[in-house]
Amino acid sequence: MAKFFRVLPADINYDFVGFRNRFLTMSGLAVLAALVLIGVRSLNFGIDFSGGTEVQVAFVACGDDQAGKKTTQGKKVTVCVKKADLKPNTLRKKIHALFPEEKPSVQPTGTNGNEFMLKFQSVSFLNKKDVEDMKADVTAAFASKKGNNFVSLRFRQDSGNKVDIVFKRALVVPKKKKDAKGKKGKKPAKKAKKATPKSTQLKVAKKATSKPASKKVATSKPAGKGSAPTRDARIAALKKLPELKRLQAVFEGLKLKNIKIESSGRQGSNFEYTVTFDGLSAKLSEKLNKAFGVGAYKIQQVETVGPRVGKKLRNDGILSLLMANLFILIYIAIRFDFRYAPGAVAALLHDVTITTGIFSVLQLPFDLSTIAALLTIVGYSLNDTIVVYDRIRENWQKSRVDFGEVMNRSINETLSRTLLTSVTTFLAVLPIYIIGGANIKWFAFAMMFGILIGTYSSIAIASPLVYWLDQYFSSRMRQEDEEVEAKRERRRRRRAGLKENTEEA
Repeated sequence: MAKFFRVLPADINYDFVGFRNRFLTMSGLAVLAALVLIGVRSLNFGIDFSGGTEVQVAFVACGDDQAGKKTTQGKKVTVCVKKADLKPNTLRKKIHALFPEEKPSVQPTGTNGNEFMLKFQSVSFLNKKDVEDMKADVTAAFASKKGNNFVSLRFRQDSGNKVDIVFKRALVVPKKKKDAKGKKGKKPAKKAKKATPKSTQLKVAKKATSKPASKKVATSKPAGKGSAPTRDARIAALKKLPELKRLQAVFEGLKLKNIKIESSGRQGSNFEYTVTFDGLSAKLSEKLNKAFGVGAYKIQQVETVGPRVGKKLRNDGILSLLMANLFILIYIAIRFDFRYAPGAVAALLHDVTITTGIFSVLQLPFDLSTIAALLTIVGYSLNDTIVVYDRIRENWQKSRVDFGEVMNRSINETLSRTLLTSVTTFLAVLPIYIIGGANIKWFAFAMMFGILIGTYSSIAIASPLVYWLDQYFSSRMRQEDEEVEAKRERRRRRRAGLKENTEEA
């Protein structure tokens, strides 16, 4: 008969129960350290939980001798970026120089070496001061002797490029002038042009072009910058404009582009308007054009998560972990015995806490994929624990000797299977971590660490806790049995008339 290869000998007999106090002490210190680190260093939440913008950019790579030159690819002429500038550290420094306040995360993705994932912690390039200046300018621009038409301004942080403004009355839209026949006044202007000499035409043209230019200069300066008289002059110039153009000029003063104003309808007795403009991705394109040239890159994907949505996702992730452990507790209590359930749940919480602590120590990105990895770890560790529990119950039913001896034999019998399963799973996850890319890399890292810690907890945490609970409840049951037996003995002695003799004794 053929012999199969065995990782461990069949007659091994390690005393795992004898080391239970060391295991529990070491694991307790590790869990405590993880909790302290999470509280002190916190977690490096990704945009899924903290909110932000994730932009995937693909650069056009070329040789070092072609740096900054235009190269022909087929019939298209594009600008390329030298490979030395596409090294992660070099590109990270350049991106941080473009966004000194944000300092986005720059992670390579893909296998070509020219694709990168830029992660910003915000959804807009406008900061709190810009929003306050915007509100102050709108308030001042629509103030008059009759009262201020402006009611409120709300910047949508979830989208990053929308502002809701509420007015007491609808903004006046300027009407286009028409001549007596109902047509636009273009032809009379041509007749006037023919009637006037060239010298007077130049003077009129200069006067006509000088006034709009002065208005443009007055409204193009950013809010909150410059001296007070400059701001007062700018507000005075804004008030001379029609109301709808006045509102647009306020946003042009913040150097926003592609401004669109739409009426959102009535809000009670007030009127609401929505102002949209180019967001963070457009600002990124503008700065990348200056740094690398137009056509040197392509924005492949933009994902934005607002802070409120991120907070909800974070709370839902934590709730999913707690609910998973609760249902596992109920399942094991029904499947085995109530003494087995706390050990399994404690082992799962042990695995999740220490894995999260590792992410806190290394400041690795903690996002929805990490929560998915933690839930997978819970399932994997639970599977190992159930295998050990089932063997303990089976051996306990066959021979009711010392419970510690039964537990040791059960763990040793399943140890070979546990190690083979763990090694095989670890080797399956390792290539994902190495070549999987930035999106799934940390999921694979959490899985690899979780496989190791889950294998350890199934042997060193779950089983010793079951043994401790069995000892505790067994001693309680023996104590209760002794008390019941003592009560029966006292009743028997009273019936036999030996009460006084027992008191004298």
